[in-house]
Amino acid sequence: MKRLCKWLIFRVMPLFFAVLCAKGSVAQCDLLVNIPLSICAGDSAFVTFGFDDLHNVKVQCHPASMGHGDLIFLPDGHNCPGTGCVYHSEVDFRAFDQGAVMTSVNDIKYLRVKIEHSYIGDLYLDLRCPDGRKVDLMRFGGILNTECADNVPVGSRTWLEGQNRSPGCFFGQANDDCGSYCDPDAEHNEPGVGWNYCWSNNNNSGFVYPSGDGIIYRYVQSFSYSTIVDSSNVGSGYNFYHPDESFSGLIGCPLNGVWSFEAMDGFAEDNGYIFEWELAFDPSLCRTYGCTMDSFVVDGAGAYRVDDTTFFLTFDTSLVEDTTVCYRFEASDDCGNHFDTTVCVTFHPLHRGPFFDTVVENMLPYEYNQHLFEYSVSDYVFVLQDAYGCDSTVDYYLTVWPNVTTRKDTLVCGDVFPLTWEDYLFEYPQIATIRLLTSHGSDSTVILTLTAEGIDTVHQYVYLCHGSSYTWIDGNTYYVGQPSPVYNQPTSNNCDSIYQLHLDNTPAPFEMKVSAQPNPASFDDNEVHLRDLSGGASRTWSFLDRVDTSRHCSFPFPVWDDSVEVYVVGTDRYGCSDSARVVVWGDFATVWVPNVFTPDEQSNRLFSVYGHQLLSGTVSVFTRSGLKVIEFDALGGSWDGTKDGVPCPQGTYVWKMAYTTERNSSITKVRMGTVTLLR
Repeated sequence: MKRLCKWLIFRVMPLFFAVLCAKGSVAQCDLLVNIPLSICAGDSAFVTFGFDDLHNVKVQCHPASMGHGDLIFLPDGHNCPGTGCVYHSEVDFRAFDQGAVMTSVNDIKYLRVKIEHSYIGDLYLDLRCPDGRKVDLMRFGGILNTECADNVPVGSRTWLEGQNRSPGCFFGQANDDCGSYCDPDAEHNEPGVGWNYCWSNNNNSGFVYPSGDGIIYRYVQSFSYSTIVDSSNVGSGYNFYHPDESFSGLIGCPLNGVWSFEAMDGFAEDNGYIFEWELAFDPSLCRTYGCTMDSFVVDGAGAYRVDDTTFFLTFDTSLVEDTTVCYRFEASDDCGNHFDTTVCVTFHPLHRGPFFDTVVENMLPYEYNQHLFEYSVSDYVFVLQDAYGCDSTVDYYLTVWPNVTTRKDTLVCGDVFPLTWEDYLFEYPQIATIRLLTSHGSDSTVILTLTAEGIDTVHQYVYLCHGSSYTWIDGNTYYVGQPSPVYNQPTSNNCDSIYQLHLDNTPAPFEMKVSAQPNPASFDDNEVHLRDLSGGASRTWSFLDRVDTSRHCSFPFPVWDDSVEVYVVGTDRYGCSDSARVVVWGDFATVWVPNVFTPDEQSNRLFSVYGHQLLSGTVSVFTRSGLKVIEFDALGGSWDGTKDGVPCPQGTYVWKMAYTTERNSSITKVRMGTVTLLR
């Protein structure tokens, strides 16, 4: 007998295909059934079990892999109610021999995670086996003072520390325009595009590992911010990564039981999503590997065994209505595995019902289904095939449409007379009796009432935007101040209708006026508010790859940009349009100035300032009475506590700093404060 993991099939007449999981089974396999859903009463359908495609029942074993496909918004810490720090997901394997354990890293083919996130340095991923042991797929690379860092074991932290790594690489095509850190439904928190990443030690499956020994934190060392970590972006996998900790740490773990995957986002200011994950074992570890089938059963009304592998299904002709019978199909192997499923078949009886047909009186004699109806309304009985291919008796009823008389009112143009209609000449509006055929083809008498339509003049008034033109229905272009043109437009009855055009300017030209505040934006005030001051009927804002039609809208200024160009096109109630452009600048420079220094000590001997994004600057130091002590360059200079080489006395001094920033070199800013000199 052939092996179970090859197809085990049985054959029936087509056309139904069912797949149901084995119930009460010790193996993870499906019993597949291919039988017709409909059978005519009195007919039979043969069912045969077998091992090739000539049969129509077979058993298919599942791959030894499991996972979850729920869309998960990665949690961002204790301050996010209901999420916490760790995403935890479990699968329960039952496909292996009782007591079977991992003996090789090759027992796990791969662990696949479909994910998008920015940035990977803030993620921690691990895999845990049923006895609680775990290995790190990717260690935590973030800083240790984030609120979720406590959830990472000590040995699994800070792979970035002391190394030139890039934590800013992305998983997948991440959505880096984060809104609320906790709410996945917040604006800008839509999922990006998830890519698949696979971790494996299995070198026998032809997997391709990227450079850096296939370990992510080595692989990304030369990458910069926003670079996407390489992935196949398909479920089958292409580029694989070695886990930070080898799967050898799981050797000895039970194969059966709960395996879990965990992910932790250690920093709240970046978000991501897990779309699905899958843990795949070597399928040869499955307990059904090598088993053979030795028993087949079909149970249900009208199921009869022909031999060990052949059955047929039938139902007699005594049925008076559709009858559905559910059959249970069972198979067993010599390893003690049992597979079963239920498929329901509907048997259709011989039906009897009416069929109504119509003809016109002029069509007699009339032939239908090779039977001739000669003179009047008639009934007849036919034996036909129903929608299921079963014989059905039809009581045929024929109705004849008689000749009819109708009335018709028609409106015509007053200047079209004399008029010919249906070969009848009309010299003026009147009522006439005409002999025609109906839509059914029978004789019809039509009493026609003919009415004439008069000629009207329609005045059309149009407001134009100042200086613009108007193309009218006659195809010509007109301007305000020209004589009003006249056009003859046919009506729906093709009669003459006179139109006259009247043009005038709108009350005032339309001008698009907008404001953007604050400008420039800064760390303390970075929410830019855009307002339409024109009073227009509609407008369209365009900025930062975003389009908005609100009268007033806003956006957070992107910290890493020098400026943001905002374009807006508006339209007034007359359809006149105008556009405007606003440049919003960003100034995100920072300055830090100490409040004490000790020239006579070994450390903190100099007074100097520190800054970010500074272009130029000068620092001046004064005594409290206003005497200038020293002036030095803010970008590299300092004060050692002396004036003209003479030590200054201990006390409090006033400093003043004038500086420009890289982002706004045209504006000089001033800051003042005090510093204490200690001796």
